[in-house]
Amino acid sequence: MISETNQAILQSGRDSIKLQREKIEAQRQAVILQNKIEERKVELKRANRENKEKAWRAYFKTPEDCLSYKSDKHMVECANMRIRAKKEFEEKWLENQQ
Repeated sequence: MISETNQAILQSGRDSIKLQREKIEAQRQAVILQNKIEERKVELKRANRENKEKAWRAYFKTPEDCLSYKSDKHMVECANMRIRAKKEFEEKWLENQQ
C-alpha cells in the first residue's frame, strides 16, 4: 500500500502534468488564433486590392482616341491623362477609406 506521503507526491506530479498540458494546449490555441487573424488580414488586403482595382476600372475608361496613338505627342498626352486620372482616383479612394 502506498503511503499518504507517496500518494501526495504522486498527486502533486499529476497536477503538475495536468497544468503543463493545459498550458501547452492554451499556447497551441493561441497560435491557432493568431494564424487565423493573420489569414483574415491577408484575405482583407486581397479583397481591398480587388475592390480597388474594380473601382479603378469602373472609374477610368481609356478614351477611344487613346486606343491608337497618332504620334509620340499624342501618346504622351494619353499617358498624362491616365496618370492624372489615377492620381485623382487614388485621392478619392483614400478619402473614402477614412
